[in-house]
Amino acid sequence: SDEGPFLSEERALINAVAESLSTTAKRMRAEHALRERVKELRCLYGIAKLMERHEPNLEAILQGAVELLPPSWQYPEVTCARIIFGEKEYRSPVFQEAGCKQAADIIVTGKKAGVVEVYYTKKMPPADEGPFLQEERALIDAVAERLGRTAKRMRMEEDLRRANDQLQVERRALQESNAALRTVLSRIEEEKGAIR
Repeated sequence: SDEGPFLSEERALINAVAESLSTTAKRMRAEHALRERVKELRCLYGIAKLMERHEPNLEAILQGAVELLPPSWQYPEVTCARIIFGEKEYRSPVFQEAGCKQAADIIVTGKKAGVVEVYYTKKMPPADEGPFLQEERALIDAVAERLGRTAKRMRMEEDLRRANDQLQVERRALQESNAALRTVLSRIEEEKGAIR
């Protein structure tokens, strides 16, 4: 039989080492992917905590959210973020509008109200979407969607508060009008009694 330059024991050892290296490489890739998912979950959890802690302060939520984004990306050391909402801009520390960008629109009541942007400030190796992972796309979309829902809810709550305040003003005006009408009706009754 053709054993080539190696003995069967040597080939078995080489195959065992190759299999071990393959298993180790797979485990390392799985561990890396798991670490990335943990970072993404921390980001979403952090945003949920911001929404609890800072309601109804949308500005504090947006600034907190923009600071949570860079550590959640694959290369946090070269990642910065910006959220533009309405006329205001919220930036992560050391923001730089350069390099590759990933963005997701913030939609409130069916209209674009802003955008979440993440930048790599240096050229990074290709992945699923330029240098970005497909999970990062899902994360930025989820962040934009949650911020949009939060902004919508806060606007609706503010509209409800204003409507309630207006109803209170109108209720007081009606009460005052009713009191004035009772006074007028009472005088009319007195004058009718005096005429009889």
